Amino acid sequence: MKKVKYASNETEKVVRKRRIDFYKKNGIRITNISYTLFTMNFAIMCLCNIELENSFLYEELKNIYKEMILSKFYSKYVKISYIV
Repeated sequence: MKKVKYASNETEKVVRKRRIDFYKKNGIRITNISYTLFTMNFAIMCLCNIELENSFLYEELKNIYKEMILSKFYSKYVKISYIV
């Protein structure tokens, strides 16, 4: 999900906030993991039938992106952060 704070204008902020509220209302939780992929900033959301630790999700996301994106691009264009 694109982060609200990176919206280019107030209208886009409202739309992003509404989307996030919709997902939260339907059981999705926002993790404290975020990433930048090329130039886009995203928050990671999770819909799980079991409780997963954010640290586990963080490591798995890193592994997924390392498999999908060539290493020369990964180090330059993928930034994953996890706030403990």
